[in-house]
Amino acid sequence: MEFSDILLLVGGAVLGYLVQVVGERWRNVSDEYELWADARALSLEARGKGIGAELEYTWKGRSVQRPHLVDLYFWSAGKRDITSDQFDGGRSLEIRLGVPVVSELEGNKFALLDETAVQVDPQGTLVVSPSIIRKRMASHYRFITDGAPTLAAVNPIANLAAVRSVSADKRASTRLKRALGRVGSILIGVGIVGSLVYLFGLMFWGIGSAIGLLPEISTDFGRALTTWYPIVFFPVFLGGVLLAALSDTVSRRAGHALRVVRRSLGDKKALPWIK
Repeated sequence: MEFSDILLLVGGAVLGYLVQVVGERWRNVSDEYELWADARALSLEARGKGIGAELEYTWKGRSVQRPHLVDLYFWSAGKRDITSDQFDGGRSLEIRLGVPVVSELEGNKFALLDETAVQVDPQGTLVVSPSIIRKRMASHYRFITDGAPTLAAVNPIANLAAVRSVSADKRASTRLKRALGRVGSILIGVGIVGSLVYLFGLMFWGIGSAIGLLPEISTDFGRALTTWYPIVFFPVFLGGVLLAALSDTVSRRAGHALRVVRRSLGDKKALPWIK
C-alpha cells in the first residue's frame, strides 16, 4: 500500500470519528413516549408603599389577592405518538397547577394539538382526555392565576415513566460554565476547520502526486500534515467538545426536549428561563 493510500485511510477514519462525536451530542436520546411540562410564574402583586400599594388586580369584579402571570408549556418529545388506548382505564392525564386560573390570556401557541382532547379548568388543571398525542405536539398557555403554581402530574398513560420537567433538570449556570461554553465553541470551530484543511490537503497531495503534478517536496508536505494534525487539531477539537459538555446546564435528554418544543412551536425563545 502506498503512502498516499495510508494518508487517505487515516483521514477518513478521523473524519468518521469527528462525525460520530458531534452526532452523539445531537442524536435523539428520547424514550419511545415522552411528555414534558414546565411553567414560570411572575408575581403581579404591588410591593412597597405609596401609589403602588393602592394597585390591585380584579377580574369580572372579583379581586385577585395574589395575581401571577403564568407561562405553561406542555409538549411531547418521544419517538412515537401516544394513542388513546394507552390511557389506563380511560382516565385523563392531569397537569395540576395547584392554584385557580383567573383568566386565560391571548398569545397561546399550539402545534399538532387538533387530535388531542385537552382543556384547562378554572381550578387550575390541564386535563388531557384519552386521545392521540402526536410525538411533536406542543402547546404554550398564558394565564393569570391567584397564587404561584407548583406543577404536579397525574399520569395514567401506559409506557410513560413520568411527565418530566426541563426546569427540574436544570443546573445552575455560572460565569465559569458560560466561559467554558464560549471557549469550547471556539475550539470546536478550530478543530472542524483544521480537519477540513487536513482532508483537502490530503486530497490535493494524493491527486497531485498520482498524476505527477507536484514536485518531490509534496511528499514532505504529506508526511508533515499527517504528523501535525493528530498533535494539534484533533486534541483541540476533543478539548472543545469536553468544555462544551461541561458548560451544559441541562442533561442531553432535557436539551433534546427543549429543542423539540422550540422547533415545534417555531419559537426559539420558548421556555426563555432555560438558557
